Amino acid sequence: MAQNAATDPSEATALISIFKQWDMQALPINGGEQCIGFAINGSEFEKPENNPAITCDCTYDKNTTCHITKLRVHALNKRGVFPKEFEALRYLALLYEET
Repeated sequence: MAQNAATDPSEATALISIFKQWDMQALPINGGEQCIGFAINGSEFEKPENNPAITCDCTYDKNTTCHITKLRVHALNKRGVFPKEFEALRYLALLYEET
């Protein structure tokens, strides 16, 4: 269904910027596309080795656009201002951080 879908460009840019600020890289990003593979169905979202992890919904615009709906980060221990780029993640319904 979502094989030809692409992550909303503003969300992709925001996610990349957030992870750069946190000195991290989203895993896995295949070919620069965040919402492919396990990110679509969320089957690997809870696995500790997938940190950070995202889940996407690719049903928008007749299954051509994906939106990031969940973001999971684990024990980053970051301090400071919450990145303003989160404003671009309009469809984010869950921000999950384990301690």
